[in-house]
Amino acid sequence: MRFIPKPHGEFKLRWQGDVFIVEYFDLWNDVTAHQLLEQSLPMWQSHQGKAWGLLSDARAWSGATPEAIEAWWKFFETGVQHGMIAFTGLLPSELHVRLVETLSQRAIQLVPYERSADMDAAFRWLAERGISGDEI
Repeated sequence: MRFIPKPHGEFKLRWQGDVFIVEYFDLWNDVTAHQLLEQSLPMWQSHQGKAWGLLSDARAWSGATPEAIEAWWKFFETGVQHGMIAFTGLLPSELHVRLVETLSQRAIQLVPYERSADMDAAFRWLAERGISGDEI
């Protein structure tokens, strides 16, 4: 019998204008992080090459395995290749900030990054970079 890993954790994806919003839930493994990329890619491609911003809402996220963190980085790099020009995130605690500190440092080498206090602040910060969260 072969062991087939199952996903742990969940996510929701949606566009709001030129903002790609990812909501993260529960504790993640790498299977879930790979699914995140698989499901995001066609959505990015449907955005037809227009520049966009990533809003990561991790307020309901419990954390991730090191493998999931690395797999999420692949999601991020691929997003940059498909038009992402800025990134903001909502994190529930300082512990979560520390969990993703290395990712944040890597991300800022590719696109501007800001930790936002709430959704309104996130949309304002993205708007300052020319990314509209308004529905068309």
